[in-house]
Amino acid sequence: LGGTTPGTGHDRLQANRPVSINGTLTISLVNSFAPAVGQTFQVLTCNPCSGAFHTVTGPDISSTGAFEVQYTSTAVTVRISRLPSFVLTTSTPTPVAGVPLDLTVQAVDVNNNPDPTYVGSVLFSSADSAAELPLPYTFTAADLGQKSFPGGLTMRTAGPMLVRGISGENTLMRGSVVLNVSASAVNADVSTINAAPNSLEANGVAQSTITVTPKDDFGNNVGAGHTVAI
Repeated sequence: LGGTTPGTGHDRLQANRPVSINGTLTISLVNSFAPAVGQTFQVLTCNPCSGAFHTVTGPDISSTGAFEVQYTSTAVTVRISRLPSFVLTTSTPTPVAGVPLDLTVQAVDVNNNPDPTYVGSVLFSSADSAAELPLPYTFTAADLGQKSFPGGLTMRTAGPMLVRGISGENTLMRGSVVLNVSASAVNADVSTINAAPNSLEANGVAQSTITVTPKDDFGNNVGAGHTVAI
């Protein structure tokens, strides 16, 4: 797929005879083409069409939607469809490293409406490899598609950090939130001090530059604005 026009923008096989469909449909994107939700691409015409592809593979477009293959008696069409997803919210978007925060996960349908019927699972991951995340959770009917984890999330690396929830049953169903994590208080035992050069002659002239890097408990640079006694 490289555009919306059959023949020039994307491939289309025209078979004016009966076709029994099976096997694998492999979808590739070319010319930096980014398909949008709602776009359709007729890839096969036949008279008549029967059967279906056993497997459909293609690039990850989960940030936009998913490839949906639609069949009629005379054509096969690839449609870019919306996906159900998760909405992740936290008690603060600017947590401090090491301080637990609340995390809430809500399942939403393809129209981005809350889905109170969701009873699948959610698994968590983060760009912060040191983060403490909630354990995988399987929604029950009583959850009504929403689950809170009080104090269940602790970030430990400063900077913009992504936390993601992915369905255990459908890896294309996912959601994420980006948190701007700040360093915690200075820990003198973790902070570093360096001299360059680290040795010199005591002649009253030679000089060395002392560099102090204040760090928190997790090794994050705390930054300027702190007083350090040497």
